[in-house]
Amino acid sequence: MSVEKIRMRLSIMQFENYKAILTLKSTKFDPFIAIVDDFDYSEDNTKVILKRCEETIFPNQTVDNIQDSFILYIKDIKEVNKYQ
Repeated sequence: MSVEKIRMRLSIMQFENYKAILTLKSTKFDPFIAIVDDFDYSEDNTKVILKRCEETIFPNQTVDNIQDSFILYIKDIKEVNKYQ
């Protein structure tokens, strides 16, 4: 999926307040569910700011170290879909 298509899907998820399932390009992380909070356009590569859902543990976090938000580059996302 192209970066432009991912950015468009994330924008739709944010606008409609949908939960999204994100699959990262790195295969060492499982897909996870999150809410799109905002975007950061301050650098050349756009970042997305995600909010945690109850069932979500973000990549590189543990049950003992759960954070409410997570920031990642859109270019690191492989696929975005609506959570059913």
